[in-house]
Amino acid sequence: GDSYTDTLFWKDFYTQLADIGARTIGISGSHVDTWTSRVEDLALYNPKNIVVHIGVNDINRNRGTGEKVGESIVALLESIREMFPEAKIFYVSICHNKSNTSKWSEYDASNATVKEYIDRTQGLYYIDYASKLEEVKGTLQNGGFRSDNLHPSEQAYEIFSQLIVDEVRKANEA
Repeated sequence: GDSYTDTLFWKDFYTQLADIGARTIGISGSHVDTWTSRVEDLALYNPKNIVVHIGVNDINRNRGTGEKVGESIVALLESIREMFPEAKIFYVSICHNKSNTSKWSEYDASNATVKEYIDRTQGLYYIDYASKLEEVKGTLQNGGFRSDNLHPSEQAYEIFSQLIVDEVRKANEA
Protein backbone atom coordinates (compact mmCIF):
# COMPACT_ATOMS: atom_id res chain seq x y z
CA GLY A 1 0.00 0.00 0.00
CA ASP A 2 0.79 3.66 0.35
CA SER A 3 2.31 5.67 3.19
CA TYR A 4 -0.53 4.68 5.52
CA THR A 5 1.03 1.21 5.48
CA ASP A 6 4.65 2.39 5.62
CA THR A 7 6.32 1.94 9.02
CA LEU A 8 7.68 5.47 8.69
CA PHE A 9 4.18 6.51 9.83
CA TRP A 10 2.76 3.25 11.24
CA LYS A 11 5.47 2.96 13.85
CA ASP A 12 3.78 0.19 15.89
CA PHE A 13 2.86 -1.94 12.87
CA TYR A 14 4.75 -5.06 13.92
CA THR A 15 3.50 -4.87 17.50
CA GLN A 16 -0.11 -4.10 16.59
CA LEU A 17 -0.36 -6.81 13.93
CA ALA A 18 1.86 -9.44 15.57
CA ASP A 19 -1.12 -11.69 16.34
CA ILE A 20 -1.74 -12.26 12.64
CA GLY A 21 1.92 -12.47 11.59
CA ALA A 22 1.72 -9.45 9.31
CA ARG A 23 4.45 -7.94 7.15
CA THR A 24 4.27 -4.62 5.35
CA ILE A 25 5.73 -3.47 2.09
CA GLY A 26 4.08 -0.05 2.09
CA ILE A 27 5.72 2.62 -0.04
CA SER A 28 5.18 6.29 0.74
CA GLY A 29 3.81 8.22 -2.22
CA SER A 30 2.82 5.12 -4.16
CA HIS A 31 -0.10 4.98 -6.56
CA VAL A 32 -2.29 2.11 -7.68
CA ASP A 33 -0.12 1.52 -10.75
CA THR A 34 2.95 1.20 -8.50
CA TRP A 35 1.40 -2.00 -7.16
CA THR A 36 -0.20 -3.17 -10.39
CA SER A 37 3.27 -3.69 -11.77
CA ARG A 38 4.52 -5.38 -8.58
CA VAL A 39 1.86 -8.01 -7.81
CA GLU A 40 4.37 -10.77 -8.56
CA ASP A 41 6.64 -9.40 -5.79
CA LEU A 42 4.08 -10.62 -3.24
CA ALA A 43 4.93 -14.24 -4.10
CA LEU A 44 8.05 -13.91 -1.95
CA TYR A 45 5.78 -13.88 1.11
CA ASN A 46 3.55 -16.83 0.09
CA PRO A 47 0.57 -14.86 1.47
CA LYS A 48 -2.58 -16.41 2.85
CA ASN A 49 -4.04 -12.97 3.53
CA ILE A 50 -3.31 -9.77 1.64
CA VAL A 51 -4.38 -6.38 2.97
CA VAL A 52 -4.36 -3.44 0.56
CA HIS A 53 -4.69 0.29 1.24
CA ILE A 54 -4.11 2.44 -1.83
CA GLY A 55 -5.75 5.25 -3.81
CA VAL A 56 -5.26 8.33 -1.62
CA ASN A 57 -2.27 9.59 -3.60
CA ASP A 58 -4.00 8.94 -6.93
CA ILE A 59 -6.94 11.11 -5.92
CA ASN A 60 -4.88 13.77 -4.16
CA ARG A 61 -2.64 14.16 -7.21
CA ASN A 62 -5.54 14.25 -9.67
CA ARG A 63 -4.63 11.00 -11.40
CA GLY A 64 -8.31 10.30 -11.96
CA THR A 65 -11.76 10.75 -10.54
CA GLY A 66 -12.75 8.74 -7.49
CA GLU A 67 -14.66 6.34 -9.73
CA LYS A 68 -11.67 5.87 -12.07
CA VAL A 69 -9.32 5.34 -9.12
CA GLY A 70 -11.81 2.83 -7.70
CA GLU A 71 -11.82 1.01 -11.04
CA SER A 72 -8.02 0.86 -11.03
CA ILE A 73 -8.09 -0.52 -7.48
CA VAL A 74 -10.58 -3.16 -8.62
CA ALA A 75 -8.21 -4.09 -11.46
CA LEU A 76 -5.37 -4.36 -8.94
CA LEU A 77 -7.48 -6.59 -6.68
CA GLU A 78 -8.34 -8.77 -9.69
CA SER A 79 -4.64 -9.12 -10.52
CA ILE A 80 -3.85 -10.09 -6.95
CA ARG A 81 -6.72 -12.57 -6.93
CA GLU A 82 -5.54 -14.10 -10.20
CA MET A 83 -1.99 -14.51 -8.90
CA PHE A 84 -3.09 -15.76 -5.45
CA PRO A 85 -6.47 -17.49 -5.93
CA GLU A 86 -6.38 -19.13 -2.50
CA ALA A 87 -5.51 -15.96 -0.55
CA LYS A 88 -8.06 -13.86 1.25
CA ILE A 89 -7.79 -10.28 0.01
CA PHE A 90 -8.79 -7.29 2.13
CA TYR A 91 -9.16 -3.68 1.05
CA VAL A 92 -9.03 -0.90 3.65
CA SER A 93 -11.14 2.10 2.65
CA ILE A 94 -9.78 5.60 2.11
CA CYS A 95 -10.70 7.92 4.99
CA HIS A 96 -11.51 11.62 4.96
CA ASN A 97 -8.18 13.19 5.85
CA LYS A 98 -7.99 16.79 6.94
CA SER A 99 -5.35 17.87 4.40
CA ASN A 100 -7.58 17.36 1.36
CA THR A 101 -11.16 18.11 2.38
CA SER A 102 -12.02 19.00 -1.22
CA LYS A 103 -11.33 15.38 -2.20
CA TRP A 104 -13.72 13.71 0.22
CA SER A 105 -16.40 13.06 -2.39
CA GLU A 106 -13.75 11.46 -4.62
CA TYR A 107 -12.57 9.21 -1.76
CA ASP A 108 -16.21 8.22 -1.21
CA ALA A 109 -16.72 7.46 -4.92
CA SER A 110 -13.57 5.32 -5.00
CA ASN A 111 -14.61 3.46 -1.85
CA ALA A 112 -18.11 2.86 -3.27
CA THR A 113 -16.72 1.44 -6.52
CA VAL A 114 -14.38 -0.91 -4.66
CA LYS A 115 -17.02 -1.95 -2.10
CA GLU A 116 -19.54 -2.74 -4.84
CA TYR A 117 -17.03 -5.05 -6.48
CA ILE A 118 -15.99 -6.70 -3.21
CA ASP A 119 -19.61 -7.25 -2.15
CA ARG A 120 -20.16 -9.45 -5.20
CA THR A 121 -16.80 -11.24 -5.21
CA GLN A 122 -16.00 -14.24 -3.03
CA GLY A 123 -12.70 -14.18 -1.14
CA LEU A 124 -12.49 -10.39 -1.00
CA TYR A 125 -13.25 -8.35 2.11
CA TYR A 126 -13.92 -4.65 2.63
CA ILE A 127 -12.55 -3.06 5.81
CA ASP A 128 -14.47 0.16 6.38
CA TYR A 129 -11.86 2.27 8.13
CA ALA A 130 -13.41 5.46 6.71
CA SER A 131 -16.73 4.95 8.53
CA LYS A 132 -15.06 3.84 11.75
CA LEU A 133 -12.81 6.92 11.81
CA GLU A 134 -15.80 9.19 11.16
CA GLU A 135 -17.61 7.51 14.05
CA VAL A 136 -14.81 8.16 16.57
CA LYS A 137 -12.94 11.20 15.22
CA GLY A 138 -14.52 13.55 17.78
CA THR A 139 -12.87 11.55 20.55
CA LEU A 140 -9.41 11.61 18.96
CA GLN A 141 -6.85 14.38 19.18
CA ASN A 142 -6.79 16.37 15.90
CA GLY A 143 -9.56 14.11 14.58
CA GLY A 144 -7.17 11.15 14.42
CA PHE A 145 -4.44 12.73 12.29
CA ARG A 146 -0.82 13.71 12.71
CA SER A 147 0.15 17.36 12.36
CA ASP A 148 0.34 16.91 8.55
CA ASN A 149 -3.44 16.28 8.63
CA LEU A 150 -2.96 13.39 6.19
CA HIS A 151 -1.50 10.43 8.08
CA PRO A 152 -3.23 8.73 11.01
CA SER A 153 -2.21 9.55 14.54
CA GLU A 154 -1.01 6.82 16.87
CA GLN A 155 -4.59 6.62 18.26
CA ALA A 156 -6.02 6.25 14.77
CA TYR A 157 -3.46 3.57 13.89
CA GLU A 158 -4.68 1.59 16.91
CA ILE A 159 -8.16 1.64 15.36
CA PHE A 160 -6.76 0.88 11.87
CA SER A 161 -4.79 -2.07 13.29
CA GLN A 162 -7.65 -3.47 15.32
CA LEU A 163 -10.03 -3.37 12.36
CA ILE A 164 -7.52 -5.26 10.22
CA VAL A 165 -6.76 -7.85 12.90
CA ASP A 166 -10.48 -8.39 13.60
CA GLU A 167 -11.39 -8.77 9.92
CA VAL A 168 -8.50 -11.07 9.08
CA ARG A 169 -9.29 -13.29 12.07
CA LYS A 170 -12.99 -13.38 11.28
CA ALA A 171 -12.40 -14.30 7.64
CA ASN A 172 -9.99 -17.08 8.61
CA GLU A 173 -12.30 -18.57 11.22
CA ALA A 174 -15.12 -19.03 8.73
